[in-house]
Amino acid sequence: MIADNLKQIREDIDRASGGREVELVAVTKNRTEDEIRELYNAGQRVMAENRVQEYVRKEGMFDDVRWDIIGNLQKNKLKYIVGKVRLIHSVESLDLAEAIGELSVKRGVTSSVLIEANVSGELSKHGCRPEELDEIIEGAGKIKGIRVEGLMTVAPDTENTAYLSGLFEKTRNIFDKLVQYNSKYDNIDLKILSMGMSHDYIEAVKSGSTMVRIGTALFL
Repeated sequence: MIADNLKQIREDIDRASGGREVELVAVTKNRTEDEIRELYNAGQRVMAENRVQEYVRKEGMFDDVRWDIIGNLQKNKLKYIVGKVRLIHSVESLDLAEAIGELSVKRGVTSSVLIEANVSGELSKHGCRPEELDEIIEGAGKIKGIRVEGLMTVAPDTENTAYLSGLFEKTRNIFDKLVQYNSKYDNIDLKILSMGMSHDYIEAVKSGSTMVRIGTALFL
């Protein structure tokens, strides 16, 4: 079943993207070891966790899986992920970026991160305000130990596809303007636009997403 779901989602992404490359990150939040192994056996090699403690519990399951962290982060949890995860999706402030950079330098690594933006303006969502992005990326460009590779957003849980498409297109336009920083700082390389989850990934991909984070739809 999970293998069939993965195949269907990949086909959906291919159709929505028109052949453009879009990475599927499988979210394993609250999933059993058997479910995750079934996903692995179906060929999925990039997985993500919302909670650091869940990542720590699962990170040793496979030798060749690359793990991302996509949930809200507390500084006291950074010691468990810096130098270990492939990508941190949820950097929403310069304060957090500086903490990641400081620990990365101490460990002799460079941490790849995305800046999380709350484009919808929902109070329940994490992320910086869109108008703060220039300041955050300017500041991040001066932080050693990190590499800013893109932007991430979480859309509202709604079936209003027109609203979602508009929100994703707005995020894509913001991203396109921020790409100017690639030539300004050595550690800014904006190439990832991480938007789209189980309920809205098709609209996100149509609007230009380069990375989707899928959990529920894989395990239905």
